[in-house]
Amino acid sequence: MFSGGTAQADFFEVLGRRSVGMTFWFDNKLWTQSDDSDVALFNSVMQRLAPTTRIDNNVVTTFSTLMTLKQIGDRVGGDRFVRGELARTLSEAGRYKQFMGPEVDTSVHLPGFPTAFHTGAFLYSWNGTGFDAAGTGYYSVNPA
Repeated sequence: MFSGGTAQADFFEVLGRRSVGMTFWFDNKLWTQSDDSDVALFNSVMQRLAPTTRIDNNVVTTFSTLMTLKQIGDRVGGDRFVRGELARTLSEAGRYKQFMGPEVDTSVHLPGFPTAFHTGAFLYSWNGTGFDAAGTGYYSVNPA
């Protein structure tokens, strides 16, 4: 299993046929997952604003983060997005759906990590020409 950061065109060129069947994990859904409304919006915006950009996991992560922060800002107030308040603002955001990602709850944290509130990934398998969805490993942490 490989992180999405390794899923670049040159990675597949170097490995060739040996890359077929490898499983990759991504924090967000891939831009190729056509059955998702967030993915459709992402692809539409990228086609309109940056049609020559090579899409990869880094582009998706950046776009997802910005869209998610805007969503939280709309809910809690953008004026709270300042250095001294950001950690508290995010921890008070509560339950929301990350753009191109899972639903998360910022009030529930991983034990010992006060700013970590979900873990896991979306799994995809490389078929030689593209990615096939291979399940999810995303889950919210709900302490007993």
